[in-house]
Amino acid sequence: GYLWLWTLQRNICLAHNNGEGLLWTSSGGGWRAMFACSAYANVFGQLGLFNETGSSFDAISTTSGGSWFSSQFFFSEKYYSAYVDGTPESLGEFTQEWLEAYASSQEGINASDCGPELRDICELA
Repeated sequence: GYLWLWTLQRNICLAHNNGEGLLWTSSGGGWRAMFACSAYANVFGQLGLFNETGSSFDAISTTSGGSWFSSQFFFSEKYYSAYVDGTPESLGEFTQEWLEAYASSQEGINASDCGPELRDICELA
């Protein structure tokens, strides 16, 4: 793991020092994309690319599941700190708490309450 992290850090530094912009783009994919972005945020935090006042990125772009992550990451101090400053253990605990909070917010939703266009989604709740 450390060799990979060192290689990533070296490549980011080389690109940044060559005057190339530092960009982070994330695709969609629902939960998979959301939690992949969470892991990347933690790695980028370990590399010093995020701090209390901002980031080293020139631009960040997300879509779909990646945006589920970024909307919380950029607007929730607790969420941001958990992923930038966390350890693998604390990230696992925080993610589990987040999932439990999300699940409890979906209690009482019945598929019959949804219109036909949302029925498949409501049946997942």
